[in-house]
Amino acid sequence: MTAGLSTARDTSSVASIVEFGNAEPLAADLDRIDAVLAEVYGPPAAGEDLTVPEDHAGLRERLAVAAPRSVALAERVHRTFADGACGIVVRKLGLAQLEIDAQRRAMFAFAVLMGDVTFAHPVDDKVVWDVMDKGAPQTGAPKYSSFSENDREAEYHTDASFAINPDRYFLLYSAQQADCGGGQTFLADGRVLLRELDATSEGRDAVRVLSEVKLPMRVPKAFRRGGNAEDDGYMYRPLIGGEPLWRFRKDKVDKGLVAKSDKVGAEVRDAFDVVYRHLVARPDEYHAVIPTDGVLIVDNHVALHGRNGFTDSRRHLLRIRFHRAGTDQTVEADAG
Repeated sequence: MTAGLSTARDTSSVASIVEFGNAEPLAADLDRIDAVLAEVYGPPAAGEDLTVPEDHAGLRERLAVAAPRSVALAERVHRTFADGACGIVVRKLGLAQLEIDAQRRAMFAFAVLMGDVTFAHPVDDKVVWDVMDKGAPQTGAPKYSSFSENDREAEYHTDASFAINPDRYFLLYSAQQADCGGGQTFLADGRVLLRELDATSEGRDAVRVLSEVKLPMRVPKAFRRGGNAEDDGYMYRPLIGGEPLWRFRKDKVDKGLVAKSDKVGAEVRDAFDVVYRHLVARPDEYHAVIPTDGVLIVDNHVALHGRNGFTDSRRHLLRIRFHRAGTDQTVEADAG
């Protein structure tokens, strides 16, 4: 285990970002993984159609027998997160020679071994999401607004920040990296960010405000089911503190601060600006292209991430989100 991608900013005794070299090739597990998936989902089990399993524990138990290489990597990743890392890079998984849907199935199995996977989009129950530039949805229309569907910059954010219970982890597997110089993923450890803000009176005041005040965050229409939004289409939560440590999505907060300016004072706007200016001005713990056949796994409750824009239309990542295995994902009705 090495920490070669960290920038001299440690959370405690372990670097924020930990890099593994090449994993034992996971492709060797795939035939047995496919046999398990066919038994559970019925043949043929296409990776792009895999849904949230009805019995996570049962599927995980069967995959643990079928996929020893994937199990070994999952256990190593778990140990590294337990030691304090907020992100882990594995440079090669040994899947590059496989076609894309086989890569989806292999990464689905790995994610199930890591925890309880969640749906990628609320309109269906699919788990694996293709992160790629999808161009304009129709001639003359603007590009998709979702970070994962366009080639523009994605500002620092946390995934599913407008959900009642944001996914604890996510992974990004690089089926094809961008070779244009763009498409670099960046990541910041939110614990380090808080310590840096605490070093100045302005930063301390900003953290206090954003930990106490419930900011309005605009929730996309597709994600308003399950109590994620109030009747007005907004979620009201502090951005800092508790579980997760950070909820951060600048574009959605900006919309809320404008639309609800009568309910949110200038102190809140100023506090948010202080935190954002510091975040974008500081060095990243990680700033690099996820290499083809590599994977980045992130603690979404602790780390903030983003990426710069790109022009290489071949760039193709697979994203899967998941909670800790067996986590109670229910919340009190009045939470937030």
